[in-house]
Amino acid sequence: MPKAYSQDLREKAIAAIERGVPKSEVITMFNLSRDSLDRWLKRRLETGSVAATQGYQRGHSHRTQAFGRPLYLCCAAQKTYKICSMSS
Repeated sequence: MPKAYSQDLREKAIAAIERGVPKSEVITMFNLSRDSLDRWLKRRLETGSVAATQGYQRGHSHRTQAFGRPLYLCCAAQKTYKICSMSS
């Protein structure tokens, strides 16, 4: 996952918008995406801060459990399906 933009960069981009610089110039000047800038502006209106959201990234769960449901295995070469059960 890419690293979050710095707090300083976020504040400079928002300050430029507040000075009246058009969004298209700000995203070119700071090499940002339009979505990022819009998200920061929305967050600033809602919370008063442009800080990155913390604690929501949980990562990928690597568990491979069927949770009691049948597991269907496919053999692509033979175009057949086989129902298997996984025990914990």
